Amino acid sequence: MSRNNENKISENTHLHMQSNESPPPLERSLSEILLERTPSETEQEEPMDTEAVLEHLMDLEEDPVSPVAKKMRQANEEPEAGSTSEMTESGVQSDSRTSSRAPSPAASEVQNPVHNPKEAKEEPTAGSTSEMTESRVQSDFRASSRASGTATSEIEILIPDSENKAKEVSTAGSTSEMTESRVQSDSGASSRAPGPAVLTISASEPDLVLPERKLPKNLVEKEHHPWENNYNKDLGHVPKNVAKAIAASATIEDVQEFRNKSVQWARAVTPSGGPTLKGRFVEEMKTIKSRPQTPGVIYILKSSNGNLWLATPLNLEVSHPDRPDLHGAYLSTFSEDLLNGTQLHHNNFVLGDAVYVTEMRPRPKRETEDIATHWKDVHAKETKGFWDISKFYILERTYKDALTSRMPHNKKNSKNTMVTASGVNVPISVRIELYHAAKIPNVPNAKARGRIYLPSLQPGQPLSSIIPGKPRNMVLARTCDKETFTTVYPSVLSFQHVSAEEAESLRHPDVFKDWTPQKPDPLRAMIRSTFLAFSGTLAVANQDKDLQPKVTIVDNVSWVRGRPVVSCDIRSLYGQPHPEKWTRGTKLVMETADRPFDVEIESSTPDLGKITLTLRPMSSKPTVGDSARNWKGQQVILAQQLENNKRSFQTFPLVRDFQEMRKDAPIRLLLEAVLGGNKIARQEVRDQEVKVALEGCPLTAEQKNYVNGFVRSNHPAVVADSPFGTGKTYLIIVALRLAALELEKDKLHMATAVTNGAVAALVSTFLKFPEDKKIRALRVISPSNHDQIEEKVRTPIDYPTLAISTLLDYVKKVDSETGEDRVPCHLARTAVQHLVRDNASALDGWCPKNKELQSVFQTKEEPSSSCWSTFLRIYKPNVLFGTAASMIEFLYDGPLKNHRNTIITNQIDEASQFPMHQLITLGSLCPNARYALIGDVRQLAPYAHTGLSNEFKKIAVGALLESAAKSIPVFSIMTVRRCPQKLTQVCSDLFYGGKLKSARSSTESNPYTECLGIESKFPIQIITTEGEDQLAGTSRLNVEEAGIAAAIVKKIQGAHPSKTVAVLTFYKAQCGHLSRMDALNNSFVGTIDASQGLEFDVTIVLTTKSSDFNSKDAREDQTSFVEDVRRINVALSRAKGQVFVLLNRKAAETSKIWNLFFRKVPKGSTHQGSRFVQH
Repeated sequence: MSRNNENKISENTHLHMQSNESPPPLERSLSEILLERTPSETEQEEPMDTEAVLEHLMDLEEDPVSPVAKKMRQANEEPEAGSTSEMTESGVQSDSRTSSRAPSPAASEVQNPVHNPKEAKEEPTAGSTSEMTESRVQSDFRASSRASGTATSEIEILIPDSENKAKEVSTAGSTSEMTESRVQSDSGASSRAPGPAVLTISASEPDLVLPERKLPKNLVEKEHHPWENNYNKDLGHVPKNVAKAIAASATIEDVQEFRNKSVQWARAVTPSGGPTLKGRFVEEMKTIKSRPQTPGVIYILKSSNGNLWLATPLNLEVSHPDRPDLHGAYLSTFSEDLLNGTQLHHNNFVLGDAVYVTEMRPRPKRETEDIATHWKDVHAKETKGFWDISKFYILERTYKDALTSRMPHNKKNSKNTMVTASGVNVPISVRIELYHAAKIPNVPNAKARGRIYLPSLQPGQPLSSIIPGKPRNMVLARTCDKETFTTVYPSVLSFQHVSAEEAESLRHPDVFKDWTPQKPDPLRAMIRSTFLAFSGTLAVANQDKDLQPKVTIVDNVSWVRGRPVVSCDIRSLYGQPHPEKWTRGTKLVMETADRPFDVEIESSTPDLGKITLTLRPMSSKPTVGDSARNWKGQQVILAQQLENNKRSFQTFPLVRDFQEMRKDAPIRLLLEAVLGGNKIARQEVRDQEVKVALEGCPLTAEQKNYVNGFVRSNHPAVVADSPFGTGKTYLIIVALRLAALELEKDKLHMATAVTNGAVAALVSTFLKFPEDKKIRALRVISPSNHDQIEEKVRTPIDYPTLAISTLLDYVKKVDSETGEDRVPCHLARTAVQHLVRDNASALDGWCPKNKELQSVFQTKEEPSSSCWSTFLRIYKPNVLFGTAASMIEFLYDGPLKNHRNTIITNQIDEASQFPMHQLITLGSLCPNARYALIGDVRQLAPYAHTGLSNEFKKIAVGALLESAAKSIPVFSIMTVRRCPQKLTQVCSDLFYGGKLKSARSSTESNPYTECLGIESKFPIQIITTEGEDQLAGTSRLNVEEAGIAAAIVKKIQGAHPSKTVAVLTFYKAQCGHLSRMDALNNSFVGTIDASQGLEFDVTIVLTTKSSDFNSKDAREDQTSFVEDVRRINVALSRAKGQVFVLLNRKAAETSKIWNLFFRKVPKGSTHQGSRFVQH
């Protein structure tokens, strides 16, 4: 069937109007012109080329002074009784009539089902979530033979009488049943009211044109886009992804050509739309793999009402700066897919589909005033979308088949829900009907295999050819306060069952428990369930992002500890941004006039429709500081980014990685033990002398027992239960050095932790030992990460620092040994090449004497191997320090890849915070390593997002140290060195069942209370506060409490300037508020969670909450957050000398744990906070 015939049903339309009002002005569309006639008898129908007639009709509209226009004006000036100006929402039967015609063909070819307004679905508006019902009106075109003689083709526009009613009819000879009501013209008795009027337009009059639509002033054709000078002609890098490559090929000229064409399309008046069609479903939709020759732009399908798709441009330049009408367009069954045809079912398309639009048309019944001319019109709820997508192609789609799990929360009466899927780092939309279709229960955590569509493009992006720096900044600044940036998430297309056995294995972490050969392979179950749960943790974290960029002005740039801190306010289109999405620690990209910078929120304070932020650049490079000096008063754009976790998915192990290991590999035995399988038996440990301890710091019997039990035995894995202040960092270093000296040569020994701070503490302790040439230590960290960490957590053995000195020392040594004429080794040449290319400043004017090396200096040859490879060959480390993330990165496919099998010990510090998914990944890369888990099971567990299901928390995050303490050998270390004896005793009684022993004397002096005028020397002092806290999103802050803390810090630092002071908070918002206070610039300010593993001379703990501590406030991050005994334990145990606890006594007394705490503190150690503040 030709496209003309395919479109007959949709383009054969009638115009319906009542007959009791005056006609509208001629500038209105033809569907609103009122004409009258006396109805004739119903005549037989015959098929006709309605598209040709319609095109002729549109041609007639172009000339407002044509004869047909004059005739219409006459009708307008002299309306007959019964004329109407109101359109009904019912359609009429397509009716072509002559006085002598053949019998009508099958109804399936000619019938035009009428839209039933009661069944109409609401369409989403271009700028809001409100929806409008589309009224469907049809035109009736009739070709007639006139009795005057010459047969001429004519068009009649039928205006039904207001008394006519819709009736269900069937056409004689029809082969298909009529399912929708149709209206027939009624030539009833003379006693009836006057019938509808008909205007007969002769198609033999070629000069007849209908009037054009009058357009707003901003809809004009322009030779150049207003922003054309901000774009490169060279398109640059072409992505491998087909959709991204097509998008990257778009130019600003292409966009302007489309904008100009849209001006022409806007002049046309689209006849009122045909009936709503169900459309046909195509099993395999054809897509394009390269940019079509026909000019066009890309739109993204971003929402749907089940009938229409609302699309928005991929590129900002399509609608900006002066074409807000192009911000939205609708795709329906009447839109033509140039590869797949017309009348396509709504479900042929997917949320996030990218469509290459070559032609658009005005929506039916849209008038000039419906064309958005200002951006406020786009976002107004009453706005009607003006554009329909007429012709388009679908860009190539990307699919993924993966295990899915339904998220726990679901809106009532919603047709959609959300799932997470293996290997997908964002939530995924799914229609609930898909669960029903696959006969899978729609319940939280339901497991199924899903076919998932992954959108390649996101709407609202600038063209890839935009010039970086000021041009990009200008474009973003002029658009992001007008756009509503909608992220389109992946969607499930279909589901398949998983077996009951497999579904069960995916739900429980203890995959080895009671395992039998009849059950699924436990290793396979472990990998699949953990990968699914790990993917869920990443998806939930990305769910909380506010992806609407914010334009703001930098109010101030201050300097704290040598690094810039930026202050600014942010607002949103609809009032205050959600504070819970702009919390301390949130990472952003800050677009300046020069270039973008990665920054992190230091503090976030909601205030009267805005949020006041302080931001800290993540890089500590001097160039960042230089740029920051120019930021004050500058306009910047702040944007959150979805976490790109593709690397985490790549490095996660496959099932075969474990299946190919030997069965007695230490990591396999460890995982089997902690996941419900066989326990690891304790071996006999001989009491041997350990001679590597520091002079003056002998090991306790407990510590020596651990060192011998791990290094000098063959345990696959052990636990060192090491509470706060028991010297676990020192313990790890002693064991590490002993292993490097006594165990196999040319083997590697690792010490890992979760944070860079903990790793820096390990290295710092290591460097206190005398240098031993047999021990060559390296901190594994990339140059980019090294740039981002603070100076205080950098060390001399960090790779970026150590590599330079190592290469330079080696080159100098070779140069000295070879003299002027001998040819140096290739390794020396390569070392020189790296020094000259990347670190010329380190040479400091030095030049080799050897002629061969001199030539390398002069020619600046490219190195034949990487700097890492060169460094490792020269330095040959045997001790490695690093975060787990860095170790995984470098062992997976980085410089340490070839050293996987040489790592034979790995000690994990702060193992209570080590997530299970990370152990599985790291373990797969160190199959021969024996493991020691060092930590305190009574302190904080790994962080888990509050939106994560309990099932996923147990599997992906888990409680590694707690589980290991029940299933592998434990070495307990209970002697506390850090805290004063009385403070240790309080913590021991509250949290450790009285098992802790203090190495400190009970007669030690306490110098920290005297400067505050406090007579009590007890190491815990309670400071009561009366100030009210205030909510900041899901967090809290208390201004009065912060002021008291600052006053105490000032007095302590004045009396003891060399001592370290930390202000620790339960709540992020309070921490952010404190970080803006100049009085605390020389103190550590952080949350309690961030302080785990650290120690200070004095700590000041802020509880912040002024309402009952035991209240269950749903707005908080966690229920009873301030009552968490593990968090309280960490808070109290950071101090080496004194701890001050600020709290509202009345609020705290509602809590059982806090009442127990009060009983441990003498009465003379409680004070009013107001006494420390100077008025």
